Amino acid sequence: MSTLFKCAQRWELVESNPMQLVRVRNVSKRLERPSVLTAEEFHKLLPHIREPYRTMVLIAGCLGLRASEIVGLQWNDFDFEKSTLLVQRGVVHGRIDDVKTEYSRDVVPIAPELARELLAYREGCYPTEAGWLFANPATEKPYHQEEIQKKHIRKAAKAAGIKSKVGWKTFRHSYRSWLDQTDAPMLAPDCV
Repeated sequence: MSTLFKCAQRWELVESNPMQLVRVRNVSKRLERPSVLTAEEFHKLLPHIREPYRTMVLIAGCLGLRASEIVGLQWNDFDFEKSTLLVQRGVVHGRIDDVKTEYSRDVVPIAPELARELLAYREGCYPTEAGWLFANPATEKPYHQEEIQKKHIRKAAKAAGIKSKVGWKTFRHSYRSWLDQTDAPMLAPDCV
C-alpha cells in the first residue's frame, strides 16, 4: 500500500501518504534470538568454505556488510592505498540496486590483513568487464546469495562442528557483537 501511495504522490493524485501514519504492533519483534559466532568459531568455519565463497564470508565477518552488498562489490569500490571500501550498491535476486538504507552507502575502513586477503583473491578470481568481485563464470553476473547460504555456508558450519544455524545474518550479528566486546561506538547517525 505504501508503494501505491508513493506513486499516487508522484502523479499528484494525493498530497500525502497515509500509510506513513500506520504502525503495526510487534511487527519488528524477533521471534528467535539471532545466532552469533565467537571469533574462534568464525575462524574454524573458513577452511571449510571454498573460493569465492570464503572471501565473501571473510568480508561479511570483517566488515559486517549485508549479503546483497557483498555480492554487489566491484573492484573499483576499493581504494587499497587508503585502505577503504565505498559501499554503494546491492544485488538481490540478480537485480542491481541501491543499498538498503541511506546509511549503508558509506566509506568503510579495511584492515591491512583483509586488504592482503582481497588482493590475493583478486589474482585468481574470475575477471569480468564490469569488475565484479564475485561473478558467476556462467553468467558474468553476481552470484545469488541465497544459494551460497544453502549450499556452502550451512554445510561449512556443519563440517566445522558449529551447532547453531549459520547464515549471512549470523556474520552481521557476530560482527556487531565483536564490536560491542571492544566498546566500539555503534550509534545510528541520528543518535550522535
